[in-house]
Amino acid sequence: MIAGLTITGKFGADEAEMVDALKMKCEAALANVSDANVDVMIERQVGQPVGAVENAGKVYEEGKLENIVHKEGQVIWLQFWATWCPPCQPPMERNQKILEKRKDEWGDKVRIIGLSIDKDHDTVKNHVEKKGWPLPEQYHVRNGKCSSDKEYGLTGVPHAAMIDKAGKIVFIGHPASRPNLEQDIDDLLNDKPITGAGTKQGGMGEEDPTAQTAKKEEKEEEMKDVIDAKAAAEALEQFKKHSDDVF
Repeated sequence: MIAGLTITGKFGADEAEMVDALKMKCEAALANVSDANVDVMIERQVGQPVGAVENAGKVYEEGKLENIVHKEGQVIWLQFWATWCPPCQPPMERNQKILEKRKDEWGDKVRIIGLSIDKDHDTVKNHVEKKGWPLPEQYHVRNGKCSSDKEYGLTGVPHAAMIDKAGKIVFIGHPASRPNLEQDIDDLLNDKPITGAGTKQGGMGEEDPTAQTAKKEEKEEEMKDVIDAKAAAEALEQFKKHSDDVF
């Protein structure tokens, strides 16, 4: 028996129908290969139809999975985030504030959806309740059955996508790249295209200064942690040295 083989592949949303069939054929062909791994999936990109976010766990209904499906005429904002991620909190708070202001006016024409990548459901539920974010729809996607984070090329959070009335992805990127999200939604409702960072296929486009600042601040926080860790290690070594001298 052959051992250790991995097959990976990514396909556009327009090839979604063939992905499951291809995966089944690969798995059947590798039946005699131990430790075989077949990872064939869809990768969502700007300009493509959104498709469904399948098997997302409803935060307010533990154990219930739901397919998030776009309906003609709706504008959808999908935002990947985590409770442990400091830069994720302001964009999530913004979602709540926008809906407090516009939910009654927009009705079911607009959906703002949080997609948590936390490890467990209860952590997400407790966090959104503590923060007071009842208006955005809240889902838990790293539940073992939902692959939306992979489909949207998630390498870190926060990460977001915007869907227009026709069900086409018109933005993927950092939520700070859309500093006037409310206006973006209004524009799409009025059939006006949005432009700027993250609105071209492959994520091309001039990056908004707000997004640049946000990324810079995130990097500075990361560096601060590294510096703090280094300083702590040096302090520990000094303590050990002096302890040896004393004792």
